Amino acid sequence: MMNDSLTPTEESIRRRAATPPHNVRPWPLPRAQSPRVEQWRSRLAAAGDNRAAIDEAVQAITGELHTEGTPLIEPGPSSATSLVTFVWIGEAPHGIALQLNRMTDPMDLADTILEPLEHSPIHTLTLELPHDWLGSYLFVPLADKPVVRLHRGVDKQERGRIIAAARADPFAREHLPSKSLLFGNGQAPQLAAARAQRASNTALWHDSSASVERLADVSSAVNGEPLRLWRWSHPRATASSPTLLLCDGEVWRTQFPIHAELSRRIHAGSLTPLNLLYLDSGGPRQRHLDYPCSANESAELLGRIRDAAGPLAQAGPWLAAGQSLGGLFTMLCTLRHPDLVATAIAQSPSLWWPAAPPHEPQPGWFEEAATAEPAGRVLLEAGSYEWDLVERVRHAAAVLAARRELIGFEQYPVGHDVLAWQSLLPDAIERALTDH
Repeated sequence: MMNDSLTPTEESIRRRAATPPHNVRPWPLPRAQSPRVEQWRSRLAAAGDNRAAIDEAVQAITGELHTEGTPLIEPGPSSATSLVTFVWIGEAPHGIALQLNRMTDPMDLADTILEPLEHSPIHTLTLELPHDWLGSYLFVPLADKPVVRLHRGVDKQERGRIIAAARADPFAREHLPSKSLLFGNGQAPQLAAARAQRASNTALWHDSSASVERLADVSSAVNGEPLRLWRWSHPRATASSPTLLLCDGEVWRTQFPIHAELSRRIHAGSLTPLNLLYLDSGGPRQRHLDYPCSANESAELLGRIRDAAGPLAQAGPWLAAGQSLGGLFTMLCTLRHPDLVATAIAQSPSLWWPAAPPHEPQPGWFEEAATAEPAGRVLLEAGSYEWDLVERVRHAAAVLAARRELIGFEQYPVGHDVLAWQSLLPDAIERALTDH
C-alpha cells in the first residue's frame, strides 16, 4: 500500500508541475468585416447626432438580436469559412473583452476588445473561422484599460478579477453549463456556444442525467482524498461487455450526460452495449494531483477502481477516456498498465506535463514511451487552436504510430473546449470500441 499523503511542500511542487504553461498566441486574431455590422454602421451614421433616431436604431438592432440570437453567422469569403460576429449592447467606458476559448490571449486581453459602433452602446468583433469551427465564450466588461504583460506570465489576481466580472451573452442562441458550478461557485455565468455554419450541433447537456449506481468511494493514491465512483450499465451489457472509465466523471454524469447518446447508438446498432464508470475528479485542485501521477500511483488508483467496480466490470475489456489532464492520465495508464486499461481516448491531453523551469527539465509521457514495453492503444484528438498543445499531440501520434499503438489522430478546428469535447466524444468512443 502507498502512503497516500503529501507534505505541503510536495503538494506545492506537484501542483506547479501540473499548472499549464501560458504562452503568447503565435498567430494574429483572424479579424474580418461583417456585412451585417456594416449595415448597422450605416444605419447609425444616417441617424447623425439625433439621439432619438440613434435610440430607435439601437432598439431595432436589439430586437433583431433577440429574434436571431448570437453570435451572428454569415458566409465567409471562401466556401471553407464563416464570419462569426460577437455582439454586446451596453455602456462600457473601458471596453468589452471577448473571452473566447483559445482565441483570447491571456497575456493580451486588449486584443479581443470589441469595437464600439460610433454614437451607440453596440460593440462588435467579427472573426473569419473554418466553417466547422465551434467554441464557447463569455464577455468581460472591463473596469479599466487592460495592461499587456507579454513576458511576465498571467497575473493570478488580475485573472481572478476578470473571471469575477465575466458575463453571459444575453442574446446567445444556446448556453452550456459552466464546470465551475460543480464546485460551489453558484455565481459562474453560463458559457455561450458559438457554431460556424457547418459545425456539429451536438448538445449533450439537453439530455437527462443518468440513473446511476453509486459505488464505494475510491481513495486517491496521492493524498488519500475520497473520490466518488459511479456505474451505469446498458440493459443489455453483461460481465463480458466493455467497460469505459470516464475521468472527470461528474462532468459526463450530470452536466453532459453521455449515456443517453451512447444508448441511442446502441439501439441503432452502431455501438456495442457497455458499462460506464464515472470517476469524479474531486475538484480542480485534486485532479492536478491525481491525473499527472507516478506509475505506482496510477497502478494503485486503477486497482482501487477495479476493486470498487465489482464483478460486472471485471471480465470485459477496459477503456478510459479523458480530457486535458484526464487525457494525459488515460495515456499514462495504457502505457504503464495495458493489462488494466487496454485503450485510451485522449482529448487534448496535457502533454506539456510536467511544467518545469528551463534549467530543470523533467521527464514526461514522451520519455516514458521511449523505453516502455508494448502497451495499449490510443485514440488522440486535439484542437488546431490549442497553440500550446497541438504540436505535442501531433508528435505523440507519430510516436504511437511508430509503436503500432495508434488507433487514430484527429485535429479539429476547435480550442481546449468542453463544447468541442462533448461534440466529439461519442464518435471517439464508437471508433475506439470498433477498433478494440
